[in-house]
Amino acid sequence: MYASAIIQAQKVYLNMSTPVGYQILLALSMQMFGLGLAGLAYKYIVEPPQMVMRNKFDH
Repeated sequence: MYASAIIQAQKVYLNMSTPVGYQILLALSMQMFGLGLAGLAYKYIVEPPQMVMRNKFDH
């Protein structure tokens, strides 16, 4: 999970304290961002017939 890497980098390299609320919101926002991008890409990656069971269309 990228949020944990961000939090660890802030603690180790920047000497920043990270409150629990910030950590939770950061993790949730990262997950929502990823789901949003997946939703936008669904139409182009999953829906085209070439992406579904490609070996069925080769025969």
